[in-house]
Parts: sequence; C-alpha cells; structure tokens
Amino acid sequence: MATEIIKTIKSSGGDYSSLSGFVAGEARDLVTADEIAVAECYTLSGADVAATISGFTADPTRYVKVYTPAAERHDGKWNSSKYRIEGAVQWGGALRVITPHTTIDGLQVRNTSTGSETSALRVDDTADISNNILTIDKVTAGNADSGIFVDGIASGATVRAWNNIIYNCGTGIYYQWASASTFVLYNNTVMNCDQVGINFVGSATLYLKNNICNGNSTDYTLSNLASLTSNNNISEDSSSPDASYRNLAVTFVNEGSYDFHLDSSDTSAIDAGANLSADGQLSFSDDIDGEIRSGTWDIGADELPSGGVTKTVSDTAGGSDAISQLAVGLTMADSGSGSDGFAGMAADLSLSDAGSGSDVIAQLLASLAVLDTGHGDDSQNITVSFTVVDTGTGSDLVNVITDIIKTVTDTGSGIENVQVSPYLAVSDTAQGTEIVGLNVLLSIADTGAGSDALSSIQTVLSVADAGSGQDAVPVISVTVPVVDTAQGLDLIASVNAALQVADSGSGFDIVSASYDGQAKKVVITFKSKKPGISFSGRTAKITFASKKPKITFH
Repeated sequence: MATEIIKTIKSSGGDYSSLSGFVAGEARDLVTADEIAVAECYTLSGADVAATISGFTADPTRYVKVYTPAAERHDGKWNSSKYRIEGAVQWGGALRVITPHTTIDGLQVRNTSTGSETSALRVDDTADISNNILTIDKVTAGNADSGIFVDGIASGATVRAWNNIIYNCGTGIYYQWASASTFVLYNNTVMNCDQVGINFVGSATLYLKNNICNGNSTDYTLSNLASLTSNNNISEDSSSPDASYRNLAVTFVNEGSYDFHLDSSDTSAIDAGANLSADGQLSFSDDIDGEIRSGTWDIGADELPSGGVTKTVSDTAGGSDAISQLAVGLTMADSGSGSDGFAGMAADLSLSDAGSGSDVIAQLLASLAVLDTGHGDDSQNITVSFTVVDTGTGSDLVNVITDIIKTVTDTGSGIENVQVSPYLAVSDTAQGTEIVGLNVLLSIADTGAGSDALSSIQTVLSVADAGSGQDAVPVISVTVPVVDTAQGLDLIASVNAALQVADSGSGFDIVSASYDGQAKKVVITFKSKKPGISFSGRTAKITFASKKPKITFH
C-alpha cells in the first residue's frame, strides 16, 4: 500500500506557504516512490495564489491529493475566513489539474480575470473533484468561462465531480467536442450562469444524477454524446433530461447571498433524489458539509439534516475558557392528519475536555421537544443524549448542566407507539476540582383522545467519578412526570428512571442526590475514603419502599 506523505500549506509554521510552492517542491515520480503526495491546506492570512498541479507521475493508487481539513474548510458557502484560492488567469483555471488521478476536495476557488476562458478549475486528465465551491468574477461571462472546464481533456480520461457548488460563471461545467472521455456528475448545484448550467456536446460518456441547475440562461445542453445515463436532475426550465424534474424552482436558504443550502420549505429537491451509496460509477454517502445522506436523498450538493441535531465540543488546549452556554435544541410540531413514521429524532451534545486550562461554563443545555396535535397514528424513536468527558488537569467550574430535557406533548387523537429515553452521562477522570449541578428531566403530557402505546419511558443519569479532585455537587436529580388527562386507553410497558453515582476517586466529595418521579431504582455508591451519610435539621429520614433495602459502603 502506498505511503501518504503529508505536507501542510500554512502562512507560517507549515511545510509550504502556497499550493504552488508545494507543487514546485514535491513534484516527482509517485509510482516509483510508491507514495501519495498530500497537500493539506490551512487558512492563510489571505487567499492562496493560482496553482497548477503538474510534474508528478501518478496512477490510480499513487496520486496527488489536495484538500482542506474540516476546521479549515468552507461551511457550504463561500467563506473568506477559510482556505481559498483566488487568481486572475486567462485561458486557464485559477486551479489547473494536469497530473492524472489527482483528487481535489473541499476547496474554494475563484478566477478573478476578466479575460477569455477564465475558469475556476480546469481539468486536463483523470480527476476526482468533490465538495468544492467554484466561481469566477465576470459581469458577463462566455461559454468557456466555467466553474469546471474539461474541454481538451486527455482521451480516455475519467472525471468524477460530486457535491460541488458552482455559481456566477458563463457555464457551470463545460465540455464541447473534446476527445472521448467519461464523466460522472452527481449531486452538484449549478446556479446563475450566463450561458449554460451543464454543457456537454460531443463524444463523451456521461453519467448525470441528482444535479440541480437553476437560474441559468439554459440549465442543460446535452447532445451528440456517446451515451447518457441520467436520473433525478432538476432544471428550472424545460431542459432537464429527466422529464419529471423539469420546470422546478428550488428554494435555498439565501440565494442572493450565495447560500445554496436547501431551505426546509423546499418542495423540489428535498427527498427527491436517488440513493447513490452503492452506485457502480461513484458511491458516496455525505454532502458538501459532511452531513450523512440517508433514506431518500436530497438533490444537489446539500443534504438537509433530518431528525437529528449534534453538537460536539472538544477542548485539548491549555487555555482557560469561559463559555456562557452550550446548547442543542430540536423541536418537532405535528399538526397534520397523516400517519408519520420516524426512524428517530435525536439531540446530542458531547463535551470532551482534555486540556489543562481551568474552564468556566455557565450552562450546558440539550433539549428536544415534540408537539403532536395531529390526527395521524405516529411511530417514532426520540432520544436526547448528553455526554461530558473530562480528562484534563484543570479545575473546572460548571455552574449548571441543566435541562437535559425531552418534552412530549400529545393533544392529537392519533394512536402512537413511542419510545422516549433521555440520557446523561458524566465521566470525571481528571485531577481538577469541579462544581457541577446535574439535572435530567423527561416530561410527558397527554391530552389527546388517542389510545397510545408507549413501549418504554426511560431516563438515566449516570455519574462516574474516578478523579482525585474534591467535587461539590449541589444537586443530582432525575424527574419523570407523566400527566394524562386524555380519554384514550394508554398502555405503558415500562417507566424506568435511574440515577447512578459511582465515586472511586480520592477526593472528599459533597453530594446531594434527589429524585422526583416514577423510579424503579436509584443507586448511589460511595467508594471514597470517608463514606458516610449525615443529616441536619429537625426532621431527617431515609424511607425504603422495596422489600430488601440496603446501603453499602466500600
């Protein structure tokens, strides 16, 4: 297997300060060396200059890869604070690929020339082009002023382009009367081009699937091809090769500001695409933002996230941070009469702290709310998860880990089968001294007339303390209120609320644990050097409802 040789492109502290410098310094016979030459591009103090990938000898397993890591990459729209290439190049591209088998992934490229044939990306041989934003700066652009220019490509080459956003060009993707080659164009969004969105005229073999062309003078020009395999390609005019996808205007988040993420109100592209995860020419399963595509795909470069919100925060630095709030919220309101089937709804917040800094976090919040006033018979899985892992040495102050909330309100007459289970886990293996309040709340209110079957209502709060810090935890609580004022006959298979505290650390901790709701078990285990239970006040008692109660000290 070929060895990856990674070189960084950075303003300072990297291997090279420009992509063109990488090419000049690294060009070699990759086949003989059995290597993959990787240019890892970081945000520079300004735009990177134009570059041409050439001078390498490559094959399908030993090639050049130019890409941006996630933190240096655009967020699905042009972002001048991330890595980008801008160059004024006439009769070529601001980025040109001559070396065969090159991969271009996650770049922003703009050609600022006002001359002829000013393309963002010019491709001369076999290449993979994915997750890029491509545009040019011309008030009025001609046919060959392209986002991707592949005219004159080597005979027998294969170019695969997917998840790209191309806008404000003469032609989005341009090929005309060149040598016989193969092109695979999947899930691209091509917008507002003066001439044509996708132009292929000549002896090419073309695979065309899940593309959006809107707002172009002509969306598709396809003729004299060696062969065409086409499905689910949207045009705003009547030029799509797929009759059912003609005359469709796609709704974007902000087309005027070049934000071509799909708006949630769109009815043309969302859930209208083909699943290409097992496609024979090109299989993939994510979008331009790295979102996973599942179920029925959306058409175009963007996949609208469905049924889940995820926020992950990782702290490995030495700084001391002050964070006012970390929040994830997901709300679903159902007032329709349809019977809906949800594979799952999830709100997930994950916080990992391995840094040495002493952090102050005012609030951590994850919430998911479902409001059902419709008549449909719904089936859904609803989960909230919140994980905090602290392995750093800093002494952190977390004022409140609050409202790990799932609220389900049912006022509809439908018959539902629902599983609900919020979950919070806190793992402390660090040496720092923390102050934390923990609260898990699951609330269910049923005022609907339907007869509901809830297979499981479960809420769990788990605290594992193996650190040496001395912690003060003012409140640990689990709450499961279920209010039923409806007329329906409900079947609840199980209600389970669990609070688990395991302390194997050497610190002497102050813990007050309380529970409100319907619980099957509450487990509190102390493994500190000085375990004990103390009472203050005139009245204090411990009441056990189980037949075999016990308190165990280790």
